Amino acid sequence: MYTIEYLIEHSNLPGPRANLELLYSFSRTATESQIMDCLAHIQDDTANSPEEFFGMCGIKEGSCYEKRAVVAGLCEPKLLTDEAV
Repeated sequence: MYTIEYLIEHSNLPGPRANLELLYSFSRTATESQIMDCLAHIQDDTANSPEEFFGMCGIKEGSCYEKRAVVAGLCEPKLLTDEAV
């Protein structure tokens, strides 16, 4: 079982790419309580931070495509605002 500290320490953020393998591994084994803890950490001021990664770990519902779209939007916000991308 992953701890908050482990997820934050191994997030690879700040940086060019979050640790998506860890994110997927956590999301497959996380309890509902862990998911809610993660979602509670999503804030406007955590961009490209380990705390943002922790919030992303709470995304569990939806199809594989929906989850990928949410993670992509969190990791690369310009995808959501720049029509040219």
